[in-house]
Amino acid sequence: MRNYIKLKIILILLFFLFSSHSATSKETTKNILYVGGSGEGNFTSISDALMEAKDGYTIFVYKGIYKENIIISKRIRLVGEEKETTVIDGRKEGNVIHVTANGVSIERFTIRSSSYVLEEKEPEDKQGAKVPSEGITKVNKTTILERNLTTAGILVEANHVNISDCIIEDCQLSIVLRKAENCSVENCKINAKKLPKTIGLGIYGSKAVRILNCNISFCSIGLDAMWIDFLEISRNNLFSNLYAGISLQISSNCTVHHNTIYGSKTGAGVRGECKNVLFYDNNFIGNEISAVDYCNATWDNGVVGNYWDDYNGTDTNGDGIGDEPYVIPGLMIARDYHPLMKKVNLTSPISITISYPEEGSTVFGVIKVKGYATCKEGIKEVSVRIDNGSWIRANGTSEWSVEIDVSKYDQGKHTLEVRAISNDNKFASTKIDLWIKKKSTPSPSLIICILAILFITLLLRKKKR
Repeated sequence: MRNYIKLKIILILLFFLFSSHSATSKETTKNILYVGGSGEGNFTSISDALMEAKDGYTIFVYKGIYKENIIISKRIRLVGEEKETTVIDGRKEGNVIHVTANGVSIERFTIRSSSYVLEEKEPEDKQGAKVPSEGITKVNKTTILERNLTTAGILVEANHVNISDCIIEDCQLSIVLRKAENCSVENCKINAKKLPKTIGLGIYGSKAVRILNCNISFCSIGLDAMWIDFLEISRNNLFSNLYAGISLQISSNCTVHHNTIYGSKTGAGVRGECKNVLFYDNNFIGNEISAVDYCNATWDNGVVGNYWDDYNGTDTNGDGIGDEPYVIPGLMIARDYHPLMKKVNLTSPISITISYPEEGSTVFGVIKVKGYATCKEGIKEVSVRIDNGSWIRANGTSEWSVEIDVSKYDQGKHTLEVRAISNDNKFASTKIDLWIKKKSTPSPSLIICILAILFITLLLRKKKR
């Protein structure tokens, strides 16, 4: 009888062990940590949440001012509640955010007050143009790629990193991508507030970078790129940057299109053995010098060039293209052979609708993402991706669909992005959040627990006999 009671006690304990295992498993699969706010168990600092997080986690930060310097060394998604009111303040004590892990996403923050280094003498490049401090634009590859940077709002030294919907202000180097691959900066507002020796966006020793839909203003140089292969700069406003809106040096396969660059001493400068650099459909307005070219870049795509507010040519046939080429000064005389008579309209005419899945829905296994895309000029391509992954081309254009196996992604919250490209090479994108749920598989400890219960049940039956 006593053995029977012991067996019953063991059975009850195993039952509670199984229950607690299930509860724990359920709790940890959320993969979301919260900072700020009033929730029970929320972290008070982003750094504390980062220590607790694991690869694939999302850290959601409620609005507030967080005075800290952050190192992101795990593959996480860092999301602010609202970019205007969720502030990370570096207290002028180094980089505000330093990303060293691949696959990181940073969204909806105001990032401000990195440290600031002021050199006594302002350096000049080979053509005599003044450039900012920290040696960041000196033609010294070791200095640029290896030295310790401490003045960035966001310093990225990793691959597959996405920065979106952020405000970066009061930083000497607002965003720096160094030795980074397959990264993007989208829908960000950068303002150095006229501080001297500043760079809005610096890209060095990197590959496959996209800069989209950003406003960059009141810096010494708006966008500075060196030793980069495959760069797209599109649909940005670069205004009131003191020395240059865009500076490209020693880079290849760079495409600059559908941007407005105004109010700088030099709108765009191309220097130092650049190869396959293309500018088209850009507005150059109110610059002392619209552009300089020291490496024979291409300034039209064979059909359209750029709008230059100091172009004095005529348009005899009224096709919107100037009859005479626009001359860009430099060591070699470059020309825009298709200068535009009117400003480029940068408003995207593309409309994208995701009909499935819906915003915030939970999905698992293989899902069929579908929707619609419309544009006056017609749609030639629709692509879909999850988080900052590779684009997957959809079937169809105006009505499109694509199957995606979401089981290969971590369980938790993810971003689904759809991009459409029109027949005149304009593009737009839209995003929704969704939750990915994995089909539950029993863990080894759970299997052992179940087997133990079955074994004890058999013993009890045997005892009764």
